[in-house]
Amino acid sequence: MNLQCLRALKNKRLIEILIVIIVLILLLFLSVPTFLKAQIRAKLALVKTQFEEIGKAMEAYRADSEIYPAGFAPIPIAWIGKNHYWQKQLTTPTPYLTLETMIQRDFYPEERVSGISGKAFPRNEWKPPITYGAVTSTFFLNPFTIQRLLKKDAEQWWILFSCGPDRIDTKIANGWGGGGRFLYDPSNGLLSEGDIVHAGGIEHDTRYGVLWDPNIPEEERKPGRVPWCP
Repeated sequence: MNLQCLRALKNKRLIEILIVIIVLILLLFLSVPTFLKAQIRAKLALVKTQFEEIGKAMEAYRADSEIYPAGFAPIPIAWIGKNHYWQKQLTTPTPYLTLETMIQRDFYPEERVSGISGKAFPRNEWKPPITYGAVTSTFFLNPFTIQRLLKKDAEQWWILFSCGPDRIDTKIANGWGGGGRFLYDPSNGLLSEGDIVHAGGIEHDTRYGVLWDPNIPEEERKPGRVPWCP
């Protein structure tokens, strides 16, 4: 075999190697989005499972106490024990729920700074791990709570919420009267906007793609309201 044949064979092998490399790169390019989508679906399934467990704990707490625990926003795990809201009420002294179940593992806000200040709640950046958030018909230490304590058969409800895959905590603000959560809908795209929400106690209003806080008056539940993004 002469030198020219050897060069031709070498060039042929290099071309074959390049073709294999190109094919592998294309396969990798096509598989990465599928892998990432599978990860997001797994994370969504985890949130759904955790919300179902928290919902069961809410109902068990009400069965014992006749009211739901006091709702509150997400908080750093280190704050549990320093407050008297649902995060503590469902874990101590009766363990209706494990701490691990209420942790936002993936869809926590990318950037958020606590607006609470004081001895019990120093102003700190909210860094993972943090809990899910909850709103309930039991408002801590206000006339609404007193009313429900006196009339425990009154209409009661709870709402759990988490950021969706966009990792933006999006809420329709309505002052202290309540709010609404834009609902995440995977049919709009796996990475579409909206929060993951789970609710119970009553039949909730989900018109206009929003889960409305029952405290919002009927006439104020309108589409296209400007959201509040903390």
